[in-house]
Amino acid sequence: MEAPESVIRPPSSNNGAKGSRRQLYVIGGIASFMFMLFVILPQQYAWMTNEMEVHQPVNHNLTHHHEIIETVPVTIVCQLSGEMGNNLGKLGRCMSLKWWLESGAFYNSTNKLGYSARVALRHQQHNKWVRGAQDLQRCFPNTNQFDFSEANNNEFADIWKMQHQLLGGDERVEANSPFHEINSIDEKEIVSGLQSFVSEASKHHAMVYNAASKRNVSLPFLFSAQFQNLPLEDRFHEEIRQFFRFNESSCCKVMADPDENVFHYRNFKKEMPKRWNSYGFTKLIHSKQLICLDTKGR
Repeated sequence: MEAPESVIRPPSSNNGAKGSRRQLYVIGGIASFMFMLFVILPQQYAWMTNEMEVHQPVNHNLTHHHEIIETVPVTIVCQLSGEMGNNLGKLGRCMSLKWWLESGAFYNSTNKLGYSARVALRHQQHNKWVRGAQDLQRCFPNTNQFDFSEANNNEFADIWKMQHQLLGGDERVEANSPFHEINSIDEKEIVSGLQSFVSEASKHHAMVYNAASKRNVSLPFLFSAQFQNLPLEDRFHEEIRQFFRFNESSCCKVMADPDENVFHYRNFKKEMPKRWNSYGFTKLIHSKQLICLDTKGR
């Protein structure tokens, strides 16, 4: 009796080719999975995390006085100037004044009043304010809440005159205003200005409607025209960091604008002690120049 044929047969050349293709498909699939796992997904996660951080609500972490029974809405008119850097400094000061008023530090024990402050912006007359506002809103999303032209209208000029008729002083817009101590660099003077303001606000407070901007302005109001200073920055450092959260995905760019210059500051003598002299930096060091640009402007 003959032995039965084995059911296992050697693969034909055609089957070998198919097996090789299947193996390539498997390897390709594994490689694609690994690429997604270690390259694409981390980038997507980083982008999502950045977006979440940029748009998350600001927590000022301030303690309100527990005996406040009424909160009075007040307005801080913030005079901007220059472009993004200057606007950051001036808006930072106005936001610090807002947080200070809302902290309960100027609680009125007689009337048990607290304060809810709103910042109203007034841009400069030079047309570069437009790009300054655009850059600020693109790079710091929390600034999108503001109307940069809110106080640039005749109605605000009338409200300014109303305040000066009530409290005295120069009626020209942007002239020396009541409570001007808030524009000082001295913390004690800033406190004095805020105390004078809340005292007046407790005696006669009104809300005036600005039909042009469709917003109410308190009477009296504060007018801030100076840059941020260290006492305010130190007091509200964490609040400033949260509010001016930087949006890297939409703000960073490779090329500067046509009217901008980028300078790279280097201490060549310290960084390259053996070679700095041979590179031609001697004259720069002796003349105490800090900037070195090559012929390509780098």
